[in-house]
Amino acid sequence: MRKTPQEKKALSYAKDRQNVYGESDEGSRIAIRQNKTFPTRAYRKAINDILQNTVGKIDLEKAELIDVKAKEIKRRKWKKYPDAPLGEFIKRQVDITGISHLWKVRNSKNDKKMDLTIEAERERDGRWSAEITELSNVSVSCETREEAIKKVKIVALRILPDGFKDDEETN
Repeated sequence: MRKTPQEKKALSYAKDRQNVYGESDEGSRIAIRQNKTFPTRAYRKAINDILQNTVGKIDLEKAELIDVKAKEIKRRKWKKYPDAPLGEFIKRQVDITGISHLWKVRNSKNDKKMDLTIEAERERDGRWSAEITELSNVSVSCETREEAIKKVKIVALRILPDGFKDDEETN
């Protein structure tokens, strides 16, 4: 049985994984490699420091002392954060950065269409602000993203010339 695009998207969000290491793909590949080698280098350097600080002939007693000092050094380990499901990653990104939404409006008098971009983003206080980039001074702030988008549409329809309506509602 064939899957609908919506089912495919939901499955992708559940199964696909995304790097959440906090860097770009290229940057994280380099940083992961470096972070894996750092503990080994630090361990080797600490052992070499102990060996270089021993002066003179090494007898059995000195060798045992060096061995004890070397075994006291703890080797640090580094482990990469596991990748997160794509759905969680996208939700987190939307919460952090906000989202753009293309809104289509149509003038019922002359059938003129216009595309407006609604940008919604989370403020520091937890509220959501939405604004229409093509219209100056059209922005609102609300508790939820959906409420902010709905209210900024209402404000824009009041500012636009008579006859403009939400094209998404008519289709």
